[in-house]
Amino acid sequence: MPNVTISCPHCGFTREVPQDRVPAGVANVRCPKCGESFAWDGGAPLFQDMQEPASEPGAPRPEEPQPEKAAAEAAGEGEGAQAQGPAGTPFAGLPPVGSLLGRAWEIYQRRFGTLILLLLFAIFSLLLSVLLFAGIGALLSGLAPDMRRPLIAAGVVTGLMAGLAVMFWGIGAFICAVTDESLGMREALENGWQLFGPFLWLFSLTGFIAGGGFLLLVIPGIIFSVWFVFAKFILVAEGERGMDAVLKSKEYVRGRWGEVFGRLFVIWFFETAVSSIPYVGVICALFFAPYAMIARYLLYKDVKAVRGPVPSTYPTSEKALWIGIGAIGYIALPIIAILLVGAFLTSMFVMMKGMMFGMGH
Repeated sequence: MPNVTISCPHCGFTREVPQDRVPAGVANVRCPKCGESFAWDGGAPLFQDMQEPASEPGAPRPEEPQPEKAAAEAAGEGEGAQAQGPAGTPFAGLPPVGSLLGRAWEIYQRRFGTLILLLLFAIFSLLLSVLLFAGIGALLSGLAPDMRRPLIAAGVVTGLMAGLAVMFWGIGAFICAVTDESLGMREALENGWQLFGPFLWLFSLTGFIAGGGFLLLVIPGIIFSVWFVFAKFILVAEGERGMDAVLKSKEYVRGRWGEVFGRLFVIWFFETAVSSIPYVGVICALFFAPYAMIARYLLYKDVKAVRGPVPSTYPTSEKALWIGIGAIGYIALPIIAILLVGAFLTSMFVMMKGMMFGMGH
């Protein structure tokens, strides 16, 4: 029986599939190499059941699932969708961390130029903005020497604010380029500009809630950070914004927090190790950053494939609840500080009182 050749338009990976395993009709196919989905007008072959490299001639073929189930899993849909391991066998959980890092390395090599340029744009826009406005302040101080320090300080603050805005734009473009491999630097910057407001609001929300968690004795902050780590990818890939993206990320992680945390810890460990290299750690960290972001994005796709569909919108009461939880940390910190100071002063008072009574006797 003739074979049908399938080619992924994202990474170019090809594979031949027996004709009898190709259901009729148009459907989505998910590439087992890069994980991207694409429409194929020849039907929905059991793409996720193929292994790389191809099986040897005459090797036994895995049991054939039903076409309807294969199409759903190929599109990464349904509660039963699972990430696939070697020979198409489903993982009990997420793919191993070695697989995650290996796939990230392949994409890193292809996308290094675009991603590093976007990162440099974000970093140097901040530095150049501060230097530019500080220089303007210094020039103006020539007209008013007595105001030299205030003018330079005002220039630095203005440059910092303008530079942070441009830096956020660059970071948004960087995330867009990680999420969509088809974007060049220009297209990524255009997308990042369109999503500038949503990115700024999303980072403010996640920073506020996670920051409040860290003020509540650190542990809640770690838990929140893992729950919300995919929100930025959800904003770009799924179009969800604000608290909907934050809570959707939490829903994806639900039930697999430990697995997600373990993989994020490995990525963080390598980031820390690279940045700690004497003398050149900062430069190494810069070059490692795109790889780390790609790995986090692939982890998002793995979690999404295993978890299946989750709600896209959430009630206002739940959104307000999480903002309130974040606020508790900022309220609790001064209260805890006052209680600690009060306890210290009380203990000192008791000690001094005891010493005074002892001297009296």
